Amino acid sequence: MVNTLKTALLSGLLGYCSTLVAAPKVDLVVINGSVYTADARQHEAQAFAVRGDTIEAVGSTKEMLALAGQGTQVLDLDGRRVLPGLHDAHIHPMGVVKYDGCNLETRALDLNELAIFVSQCIERLKPAGGEWLAVRQWNFSEDNRPSNGVANIRQALDRAAPNNPVILLGNDGHHHGTNSLGLSRASNVAGEQVGLSAKTLTSDFRDYRYYVGVDEAGEPNGAVNESAPDLLGGPNMLTADMDLITPEGPQVPDRLNSLGITSIQDAAFMPDLIPFYKNMTSSEGGLTLRVRLAQLFPPQMFTDEAGELDMVTLLAAAGEVRELYADQPNINAGALKLFVDGVMEGNPLEVPPTLPNAAALKDYHQPLVGLDQNSGKVRLKGYVDVQGKAC
Repeated sequence: MVNTLKTALLSGLLGYCSTLVAAPKVDLVVINGSVYTADARQHEAQAFAVRGDTIEAVGSTKEMLALAGQGTQVLDLDGRRVLPGLHDAHIHPMGVVKYDGCNLETRALDLNELAIFVSQCIERLKPAGGEWLAVRQWNFSEDNRPSNGVANIRQALDRAAPNNPVILLGNDGHHHGTNSLGLSRASNVAGEQVGLSAKTLTSDFRDYRYYVGVDEAGEPNGAVNESAPDLLGGPNMLTADMDLITPEGPQVPDRLNSLGITSIQDAAFMPDLIPFYKNMTSSEGGLTLRVRLAQLFPPQMFTDEAGELDMVTLLAAAGEVRELYADQPNINAGALKLFVDGVMEGNPLEVPPTLPNAAALKDYHQPLVGLDQNSGKVRLKGYVDVQGKAC
């Protein structure tokens, strides 16, 4: 185990009293605990002994004290629990960093409240005219009700930011939103800025029509899901505000270690994050996490005008990143992340409701909901007829 077993788990989670005894047989003996070993039998132990950064032995308090010598540190846990370092198998480390940005922190707001919040971010952060504003942790699935004359996401963001393109970054990483200025930035495969509209959704962007929410007239309503935001050329979930986040990289291991997390898988690592990791690894004491990078490359970087994906070139680029970290003892960049379809979630408050877009063996039965005029609560009204006129 890495050194963080002692620092993050023992001192951070358990608290302890220590006594020093003097030429250790082992460096540390932890006694009188409830130690979960995570071995094949998942058995419990009272104590363990550590030499350097390696657990030397596990057993009873009496057995472990027999390994102590002069200078051995003895930690009495008084019955406290000991767990191995925790592994977070799906995390985006940038999200751990606290910085001065625009963050909804997954609060559920109606559309008028959303417009007010975003306008306050514009006032506070003062982006230049035409500059993107990224709004993190938008709760796409709760509330977002029409309110105070605001009917959809596009209208809410137009009201909040008439001079700036805005991207709402959904808290699930798959659902996002933008305003009219954001929609106007969409570029086709030829690099022409033609914008997202009812017309271009039947021509330049017909392959994206299932990822762009529309109103009853067929015009985009501000919902841009999955890979649709990539068309806009603005910030994405992984790289938004990186100029502010990158210097704060050392926050990540400190925060995760304090929770007992000693290894992670970064579930979407892009080359743009290399400076962020450089800063994170340069923190005092080095990188106190084991990190596996699941490399993610936007397909459009390796797609020709005919829409064919050059997988050989993509793999070569991934190989270069893997070699970049080959000499980093705590970082492994040997995984590759590919998206082949969408997700199960939809937005039931859209008209028609957003259907899930992940592959499934049977057709979806998407709830059709509406607001009860008396209670103001959302009620089930039936299910969407995907063959009907509205769809």
